[in-house]
Amino acid sequence: MIDAMTVDLLDDNRVAGKIRFDAARLNLDALLGEALNFDFQGIVTTRNREARLELISVSLNGQPVQPEVLDYVIDLAAAYYGTPVSGLNDWYALPEGINRIAVKKSVAVLYY
Repeated sequence: MIDAMTVDLLDDNRVAGKIRFDAARLNLDALLGEALNFDFQGIVTTRNREARLELISVSLNGQPVQPEVLDYVIDLAAAYYGTPVSGLNDWYALPEGINRIAVKKSVAVLYY
């Protein structure tokens, strides 16, 4: 459902990245333009063998937007592809055996 995604690992559990969607395929080009290029920054948080990404900032084609815009596009893409999806602020279970994740510059540390 995502055309391309890159994530840069930064210090202090911070990440920055880019997500690109095909707006025409999702029938969003009339509403949001042909290119849906999101840039984001956030903090990876873990607790009780679960993790989530707390978004600090989101921009669409270089313009700041509320994180709900990205959530809306993800919801539409999931509906288009018939894929279940939950919200951006939801907690996700870590893979079996992983208790915690810590992010440092260019490194993700998995604690077992």
